[in-house]
Amino acid sequence: MTEKTSDSMPEPDTDAPNMDPGIEEGMHERAEKEKPPPPEPALLDALRCRVEEAVKAIEHLRTTNTALLKRIRELEKRPEIDRDHAFFSLSRDPDSLKNDLRSFIETLDEYMEQERDDA
Repeated sequence: MTEKTSDSMPEPDTDAPNMDPGIEEGMHERAEKEKPPPPEPALLDALRCRVEEAVKAIEHLRTTNTALLKRIRELEKRPEIDRDHAFFSLSRDPDSLKNDLRSFIETLDEYMEQERDDA
């Protein structure tokens, strides 16, 4: 467009009401045509089953959560054990104790192997 042509054309009035009712009716009909079809009963049943399964899973998780919270509260009621005041202590060298335990485990393994062979 040239400057002369654009100056001579009126500006559209976007605030004015639509004077052509046919346009609005056509838009309404088009919107009705674009509505999705209602879901099939089988799809609704499948969705209902999935929702029921989800509800059961949520209820199970809530029950588990309640039990875990109860257990946490019980554990929190117990006195803290200071490492300096442990119930037992090892007076032996840790490496020596590890070696003795390994030896004991090996002895038990040999004993269990003999029991299997005898059976």
